[in-house]
Parts: sequence; structure tokens; C-alpha cells
Amino acid sequence: MNLEDSWLYQYDLYIDESYIDDIPVEKLEDFAQVLLDLNQPTRVQTGFQRCQSMALSGFPMAEIQMAMCYLKGLGIGKNIGRVVYWSKRAAKHGDAQGAYLLATLYDQGLGIPRDEKQAAKWYAEAKKRGYRPMKELSERLPPDGTDEET
Repeated sequence: MNLEDSWLYQYDLYIDESYIDDIPVEKLEDFAQVLLDLNQPTRVQTGFQRCQSMALSGFPMAEIQMAMCYLKGLGIGKNIGRVVYWSKRAAKHGDAQGAYLLATLYDQGLGIPRDEKQAAKWYAEAKKRGYRPMKELSERLPPDGTDEET
């Protein structure tokens, strides 16, 4: 599947609120500025560099944003391998969005071999961590996870 044909290309940032209370206000303010920079064409490169620095320090919100930068080509060329790398880091550092994105990459076989078991593991982790889209999806499905019409 071509990346631009995937729904992932339309993927936007979701702030994982499950650990936000543990983050110093100054760090959240810095990250908010990174997001603003990434959305201004004249500042995107600065935003990318600041985001990368935060991500390399192990900040999960910045790690998942790095995945999004590589997915959409913000401040850097598109690179699905780097999307996988940063998604794994974010997921392993407890980020619900990182878990969801990693599950989707495994599920669709984008940049990584398709693996239904890994996809299921990371979808379950995203749901456990309270990733809102997973909660909304599970509320629309019957308890066994199948579509009622089948």
C-alpha cells in the first residue's frame, strides 16, 4: 500500500493525557511551542529540530510527533522506517498514541512486516492506556469485537 493512500497520512496529533499530570509545566509549554513552530511554514525546521531534541531525551509526546513529522514530511523528508522507529519508542515509553500508531503500522504492514499478533497487542495497549479513538471504536463494537452485521 502506498503511504499517501493510507488513512495514516491524514493522522493528526492527539495529546495523550494519561501522563500529562506528571510533566512539568515548562516542558509542556516548550512542547506547545514546538507544535506551533511545526505548523508555521517559516518555522517548521526550527520546530523539527526542537522536537527531535525533546524526543531524543525520551519525551514520549515528542517521540510520537517525530513519527508524525516523518509521516507527513514536516521539516524532513517522508520516511516510513523512521515513522516505525519513533512510534516504537513512544509506545515503549507509555504513549497511547504511539501504541495505536505502531499497531496500525503492524496491522497494515506499512514500513514493517504485517503482524496481526503485534497489531492486536499494541491496539490492546492503546485501549488500556485510554487512547480515545480506541475507546470510541470499542463502544461501537459488540463485546466479542466483531461487526454485528456479519
